[in-house]
Amino acid sequence: MRCLYGAAKKIPPIYSGPQDNEPCYVISDEPVQGWVYKGPTLAHRTADFDPTNNNQFVCIESEEDTVYFQRLIVYNMLTHQKRILVTGSFLDQPHWGSKGWIVFTSAYDDQLWMVKSDASQLVQLTKDPAGSLHDFPAWSPDGTKIILAYNPPNGAPGFSRIIDTNGNVLRNLDTSFGGDATWFPDGGHISGINHGKAHILDLGSNKMTPIPYEVKALFPDEQSWISRDLGGIFVYHQKTNSRQLIKPLCTTREYNYFSISNDGQQILTSWRISKQLDSQTLWTEEDIVTMDANGNNVKVVDIK
Repeated sequence: MRCLYGAAKKIPPIYSGPQDNEPCYVISDEPVQGWVYKGPTLAHRTADFDPTNNNQFVCIESEEDTVYFQRLIVYNMLTHQKRILVTGSFLDQPHWGSKGWIVFTSAYDDQLWMVKSDASQLVQLTKDPAGSLHDFPAWSPDGTKIILAYNPPNGAPGFSRIIDTNGNVLRNLDTSFGGDATWFPDGGHISGINHGKAHILDLGSNKMTPIPYEVKALFPDEQSWISRDLGGIFVYHQKTNSRQLIKPLCTTREYNYFSISNDGQQILTSWRISKQLDSQTLWTEEDIVTMDANGNNVKVVDIK
């Protein structure tokens, strides 16, 4: 991997994407010889808002026929500029911290890395033995700690781990939270999955409090969050114990990896769309998508 200063590039603004009144595409059984896949030249996924600027985000960019080679980029939706931070293999799961560092995974070496949002510094965070796996990194609100899912080598059971910005282990949690661990703004509580059910962990007392639904992304009021189940994607309101469906389940239009703007007005996510062109050909694309907090006004960010 190498750290690059990417040249800023002006591109067309975002455009309106398909709304939810568009039918979910139906795809027939896969042909015996397998599908022929077609799609755009570029694919974009796993985006995360800049915590200080709702107009820009970090995401993974890959080119057609080079799915194992990616770029970590920052894109500004106001200026339509793209900046390349890192190029490498198997990059994934970027998360933008409050102090301007972006942590991400590299499945090439199964370690965690972080890069400054201006591409000025690239640092390897973890240097664990070969065979170790590091996934789902998430910054603490103050930008001084990272929680991650750690799987030791040789098939030993995995668990969640908290490290500092030098990669030093601060704490191994007794219970694994799997993926999508979320810090609460006070820095003392983390949500995650424990034995298949959603919980909030108090890091001071180690008390586990069950909650009805997993936190995929937390709104600034700390009382509402995005979650999902077999019915689709919804916002859960803890105060009223109610759910608001924002995207129905659709296997040919899948939303993944959610981020919420610091004013709580926008949801940033990525979707993968599949559409059958003929009996042998599937069109697939992965895009970064914005929408209002209620799931309306869907827009696809057209990154060139």
